[in-house]
Amino acid sequence: MNINGDWTRFFLVFGIQSALGITFLVLAYKILKRKRSKITIYLGAFFIIEFLVVFNNVVIIILPFSPIVVLLYLLAYFLYNFAIVFYILFLLSFFQEQLNLNIQKQIILVIFYSFIIFCLLALPEGIKFKVNENWRPQWSWMFLILNYVVITLLYNIPIIFFSHKLYSKFENPRLKKRIKYLLLGTGLLMIHAYGLVLYNTWENEIFRTIWSFYAPLIMISAYFLYYGIGKNM
Repeated sequence: MNINGDWTRFFLVFGIQSALGITFLVLAYKILKRKRSKITIYLGAFFIIEFLVVFNNVVIIILPFSPIVVLLYLLAYFLYNFAIVFYILFLLSFFQEQLNLNIQKQIILVIFYSFIIFCLLALPEGIKFKVNENWRPQWSWMFLILNYVVITLLYNIPIIFFSHKLYSKFENPRLKKRIKYLLLGTGLLMIHAYGLVLYNTWENEIFRTIWSFYAPLIMISAYFLYYGIGKNM
């Protein structure tokens, strides 16, 4: 098991991430059980894929280092980023008629984001693996910069823009309050995305310790997303 001397990694994967994965799965079940529509399927898919990322991470940390572990880690990176595409589609679905968002455009959007993620993974100096009794991935600073550019331009800016449009779309105070919860949950997820990249890049134990205590807020963000708009869709 690859946790010797790295309690923050153990705490994040077996503690926080495992609890978060179960939370994602439960919320996906609640959403899809209540109603099956394009909007609920997209939000449910976001939660399900994030659960798969967590499950994958647990498997990775148990296994000894091998090419299979490398493949699983790269798969986890892809799925983590790919899940956000469904969250963007979830937001876009509220403006489907306004954007003329047909199935062909949605498929193109998914292919485009998948291509970007594959390009990041293909960088030769992006992710390296420090092989010892406690192996862990090491991201290069250039990989951090490119990830921040993609996260900011292709994920966060569209999410902020359409979240604001969604808030402005409704006048009912109760709906606006629910959307505020959605925005708060979204904001916490954005912070998590930036922090996770830095966690995998910066070998600073003080930051990694601080980050391990911030991570539980991600579970709260999942509930904000659910109670903000997913609960009564």
